[in-house]
Amino acid sequence: MISRHLQKYRLFAVSGTLLLLTTFFYLEFYSPHGLREWVNRIDGLLYDVKVRTTLPEVTREDPPILIVDIDENSLKEEGRWPWSRIKVAKLVDRLSEAGTMMLAFDVVFSEPEENAVDVLQGNAISVPPPINAWLLEQKEHIDADNRLAASLNSTDTILGTLFHKSEMVRTGQLVPPLFNESNGTELLPEKMVVFEYSGYSAPISELMDNAIGTGAINTNPDNDGVVRRSPLLIKYADKLYPTLAMETARQYLLEESINVGTATIGEVQTVTHLTLGGKDIPTDAKGNILIPFMGRAGTFKTISATAVLNDDEVLKEFEDAIAFVGTSALALADLRPTPISGSFPGVEIQASILNGLLHPELLASEPDWLPGALAMLLLVIGLILIIVMPLVSVTTQPLIGIILAFLIVLLNYWFWNSLRINMALFSQIGLILGATTMFTIESLIRETHEKLKIRGSFGQYVPPQHIDRLQGGGWDNSLRGERREMSVLFSDIRSFTQLSEGLDATELREFLNQYLTPITKIIFDSGGTIDKYVGDMVMAFWNAPIDDPGHPSHAVHTALKMRTQLESMQDQFQEMGLPKVAAGIGIHTGDMNVGDMGSEYRRAYTVLGDAVNLGSRLESLTKFYGVDILTSEETMVLCPDVSFRYIDRVRVKGKETAVKMYEPLWIKGTEHDEAIDQVHAVYMQGVNHYLNQEWEKAVAVFKQLSEDVPGELIYRIYLERSEELMRNPPGPDWDGIYTHTTK
Repeated sequence: MISRHLQKYRLFAVSGTLLLLTTFFYLEFYSPHGLREWVNRIDGLLYDVKVRTTLPEVTREDPPILIVDIDENSLKEEGRWPWSRIKVAKLVDRLSEAGTMMLAFDVVFSEPEENAVDVLQGNAISVPPPINAWLLEQKEHIDADNRLAASLNSTDTILGTLFHKSEMVRTGQLVPPLFNESNGTELLPEKMVVFEYSGYSAPISELMDNAIGTGAINTNPDNDGVVRRSPLLIKYADKLYPTLAMETARQYLLEESINVGTATIGEVQTVTHLTLGGKDIPTDAKGNILIPFMGRAGTFKTISATAVLNDDEVLKEFEDAIAFVGTSALALADLRPTPISGSFPGVEIQASILNGLLHPELLASEPDWLPGALAMLLLVIGLILIIVMPLVSVTTQPLIGIILAFLIVLLNYWFWNSLRINMALFSQIGLILGATTMFTIESLIRETHEKLKIRGSFGQYVPPQHIDRLQGGGWDNSLRGERREMSVLFSDIRSFTQLSEGLDATELREFLNQYLTPITKIIFDSGGTIDKYVGDMVMAFWNAPIDDPGHPSHAVHTALKMRTQLESMQDQFQEMGLPKVAAGIGIHTGDMNVGDMGSEYRRAYTVLGDAVNLGSRLESLTKFYGVDILTSEETMVLCPDVSFRYIDRVRVKGKETAVKMYEPLWIKGTEHDEAIDQVHAVYMQGVNHYLNQEWEKAVAVFKQLSEDVPGELIYRIYLERSEELMRNPPGPDWDGIYTHTTK
């Protein structure tokens, strides 16, 4: 006979599992846009891992696809971009002489290049008539655009076109679209949901007349900024145009047009596939494909543009090859976040897409039946959990969950590797982890263990020297409630929720332990008391239970050391696969209530009061101002050994009295960059202009600072405020206080 307690336990776990199943069904199939975006981001991260762990690291050689890279070395040797089109023409000539089959430019030539004769005549004060006549005779011969056009005429070349959301940009010559229907349905671009643009930067007519085609070079990242998909067609003025890789594939396969398969749903026409070279290319409803990455940057053979221009030995690589011309130079801003890396050359994305279009078996898809299959899989997982979990012991339950999750991951990878089908993974793993946790949580939390944890908790939050003194005599007196001046510190990891979503339970525990252990040691070494940990948040205070006359300085010194410690730990976090970890710290000094507070069941040595709340508010404002540490004026004036920077005078939510905030920079007497002192002096001039309502002067100072130090958010904040107040002056009674309406 199963006991009543076990029956209640099973009812709780089964009901919870059914609730989880319903929740993940809702998130996967019915969630509104905001939740859908959140789910997509997690699935995107899991997709990125899948792509990185299954890279073939080898490309097909039929035909070979090469990249001519306008890299940093090319810019150093040949000059900064844009190059003269005479030099580009030479590059085309060299590739043509090498036997390049086809050339595609991931570059836009949307403006004519100024003729050297026009430049000379425009800069000269006066030109003698004979020389002027001779210059006019030479003008046509040294026209850079004509020179490049002649070179393009000698080889099959596809040029790049960049489409814009703004209708204000329409330059160059846009060629007619080349799409046909393929399933007997009339194409209705005006009803299609493909990416739509209102403007374009296309090649100038002289170049376009000598090229065999043009294609869009736009990339369309997901909501998290990562480029995982690429459109094969885009819409402009209710007409469809191919992307660069698509047009290159069409020209290579000698297709006169591109056939589009569609389906009509109500008033909307969706894309189902494109047909090229007699093969169907499956797409999503917007005409996108998952980019078939073949490896990390450099997987496609990449040759520097300067080597092509100057080294005959490298030219043999281009015989019968398709060559993309693009850039990996940081200064030319064509590096994209992808599943492979945070800075992947855009030109290699185009090469990857072309490789997939020419070899469709490399392309992964998300067929129409996939949502139904995913729904069935969720039901099967839920059924297995509900039937099996109540029958096994508490030690076996986590193992069952791990095995089931492992099998689901294997199934997902099999779909990906063998069937080239991308199946979402988050809902299945989330259901398994949530249900497994629900089935084991009561057994894992033992009452006896909880008592031991409570009994030993005070030693984890108070420095050892405090424990020794308290055990020596004044324990009860130290825990008695009292009101005294103290300093409180709040520290919180920024974007912790998003960061933790990419970690499993073990990894999250390891991360928090690695972070909190040295941070706690720094607090203990300075005589501080840990009030509590709330996830990644640390709350500490000084001047209790042991008197500490220098508590403001100790709190600020601790914050500076915490910042230094966090910077030194970035390599450890990077090894764990984490992005840069940043934390905000807020410090305030004031009168607080401190003592042993709580109920007869659970008590804690803690601090309360408005001064404590203000410390928390200051921490929450660090992200807004782009600084790591914020202190109140009350703390700042009690720390003469620390250099501070004034930040703002604000009215925080929940308080009527304005608060002046400062950023501690360094301990006086320590080494630092003296140039920073000059920047801070200029910054304070701008602040004074701002407070004195000298808006134009303030705008000038903060605009220059924003340009000189673009990463400093505080400069942009004051610039935007000054510009707004210059447009709408506040009046003579303005007190310079900024009111924050959120915590």
